[in-house]
Amino acid sequence: MDPQEKIRLRAVAADTVHFALPYNGLPVLREISIQNTGPSPLEGVCLRVECGSALTQTYQTTIDILPGQRAVLRNIPLSFNMDFLAGITEKQTGRLCITAESGTGEPLAEEAFPLCFLPYSRCLWEKKEDVGLPPELLAAFVTPRSPAVEAVLVRASVWMDTWSKNASLNGYQGQSPVRARQQAAAVYTALQEMGLELLPAREGESGAELRLCGDIIGQRAGNVLELTLLYVSCLEALGLNPLIIFKGEHAFAGVWLEDSTFPELLGNNCALLSQCFSAGKLTLADCAALKAIRFEGAEQIAALELSNTQNGRILDLRRARLNHIRPLPAPVRGADGRLLAEDEKEAVSYPPPAPLIAAAKRLVWERELLELGTGNPLLNLLSAQSLPILASSLETLEGILSAGAELSLLSRPAEWRTPWTGYDLETFHRLGVYEGFVTAELSSLRLYSALPEPEMAPAARSLLELSRLSAEESGGDALFLALGLLRW
Repeated sequence: MDPQEKIRLRAVAADTVHFALPYNGLPVLREISIQNTGPSPLEGVCLRVECGSALTQTYQTTIDILPGQRAVLRNIPLSFNMDFLAGITEKQTGRLCITAESGTGEPLAEEAFPLCFLPYSRCLWEKKEDVGLPPELLAAFVTPRSPAVEAVLVRASVWMDTWSKNASLNGYQGQSPVRARQQAAAVYTALQEMGLELLPAREGESGAELRLCGDIIGQRAGNVLELTLLYVSCLEALGLNPLIIFKGEHAFAGVWLEDSTFPELLGNNCALLSQCFSAGKLTLADCAALKAIRFEGAEQIAALELSNTQNGRILDLRRARLNHIRPLPAPVRGADGRLLAEDEKEAVSYPPPAPLIAAAKRLVWERELLELGTGNPLLNLLSAQSLPILASSLETLEGILSAGAELSLLSRPAEWRTPWTGYDLETFHRLGVYEGFVTAELSSLRLYSALPEPEMAPAARSLLELSRLSAEESGGDALFLALGLLRW
């Protein structure tokens, strides 16, 4: 029998890899689907993933598959060679190879994907469709721990002492919007006195070339995006919550004057942002004016740009950190001049995929003996009659509800790269890198559904209609909240 008739192998993978992708725990190999198309069970099928020197070790796992069964592995935890990714100076190409072998070593299927490896200092924003990477990864280029940022903050503290007789740069600790704005102005002024020149943007084959903070200070020059990234890096180092606003190819900075965030990690509601500026909740600065215009002038230029922006994009750095998009580590040069990463920092990773049940004979026996399918209403919880929610702690959620608090129920943020897909109640508890975000939002009385907006709206309407129908027919409300489910 032809091997292709025994097994069908499919995979979904990113076509581009940058250091920031595995460093922030985002999967390169998002899904492997393997289906047994033959008449007999396959036991001990070995799946192997290789990518040459880009991986420190080959990924390998073993599964059993019944006839007609399709096994799916998601968010495969590949071990990338971070030194290799950090040392790339020009775009490189490679291949991601996936092979499946029987328990006796017989080749069953093979799939290969071309990969593009981007240099460490290559921006990922403007060419989203070309590079296949999430645009919010630009937040990784905001590096508050850079030594160059520390030098800027030293000068900013001098300006704070001159203006307020208090040199401390304490973020929101003073709970004063006026002082938060003073700190933003002090950082801008400290950068301005360095005499940084504004340069045109550099474009490469895949994304825009970026100078990192140390190179900008060392060369005393940068394009508007680089200067904006340097400015918001300094603001984040102070403990403030900065924003980057994009209008076409232009970028300018914003910062909240109170400890707040934008409703989305990556949004486009510039009208809401303009209202917050008018209400004194945030301030703005156009770093293209850094050379010759004082902070107040740069603030008004940015405000005018924002008011005239219809289809802009807003990147909230605080939301990015809550979603575990971490700053790139400070670059270190080796003896050969190659760029190295700080290998003592471990990358965040998703929980490993749930092990598939290796019980071909047992499952056949169970299916013959018991009715475990969707025809048994005692076991089948219909997705149309439920709305799954995410919670990092059922005890905390129960306490908030018992106290009589009202919570807002929101759809799953669009920017999430979830460790689960589809409607699977047994995987919704795997919050992965988003556990901190869900916990922080729950403390603000915001609860999130596991469903995205297109799916949550009809599910909520369906529940409402079922509740009304139950009340009309039986006089009782059948709507309830289940905190946890039993697996039978």
